[in-house]
Amino acid sequence: MICNIDFEEIAYEHEKSDADVTVVYKKVENGDNMFLNCDTLKIDENGRVLSVGRNLCLTDTANVSMEIYIMNKEFFIDCILRCIQDGGCDTIKQYIFANLKKFDVRAYEYKGYVGCINSVNSYYRVSMDILEYDVMNELLNSNRRIYTKSNDSPPTKYLNGSEIVNSLIANGCIIKGTVKNSIISRGVVIEEGAEVINSIVFPKCVINKNVKLKNVILDKNVEIEMDKVLIGDKNYPVVIEKGSYVGI
Repeated sequence: MICNIDFEEIAYEHEKSDADVTVVYKKVENGDNMFLNCDTLKIDENGRVLSVGRNLCLTDTANVSMEIYIMNKEFFIDCILRCIQDGGCDTIKQYIFANLKKFDVRAYEYKGYVGCINSVNSYYRVSMDILEYDVMNELLNSNRRIYTKSNDSPPTKYLNGSEIVNSLIANGCIIKGTVKNSIISRGVVIEEGAEVINSIVFPKCVINKNVKLKNVILDKNVEIEMDKVLIGDKNYPVVIEKGSYVGI
């Protein structure tokens, strides 16, 4: 689940409600084509979780669990011990959902952006979401900064004739061609005449002259021979595995 969320507010609401568990959820409007197989919550008017189902993409609206659970340490430890002692539940989540009539389990609605990655298709679509200004701003430019491991390298070179439109491009690249609505990782080379559109390119790929890529995911260290054309669908992107050479 991709989001930028304030846990302090959720913890405050959890303590105020005196519930055993608080489950964070998102009320989505695109449940018919995203969030496949995610848990869905049936909630009463007081915010108590009555039952848990699974999203089969049959309806557009759904209360999708974000797989975030707030509980105190003593309750958490007790759940672990009872799972081991009683058997029948492989996870604490299963144990809690199997005892909804016994425990006070409440739901907390999160109203910000949530992207779920649980398939190649959803990975591609959520990655494309990040190119939207509002989503990018919420995830990466809020007061709650997201930190990751740094990997310093020289700035990307944009040579004469290159064209970049609405794309995220890491450092260490050499761009001579066209990049539109795409995510380009470190150390990628895109030669003259090449076009990369609506695509995701992992580190150290080489895209040679006059290559055309659209709706494509290239894993690390892929090389595409000159003049090749790879076109996928936005719902079924073409995926090239790590270390491949796409030639004659």
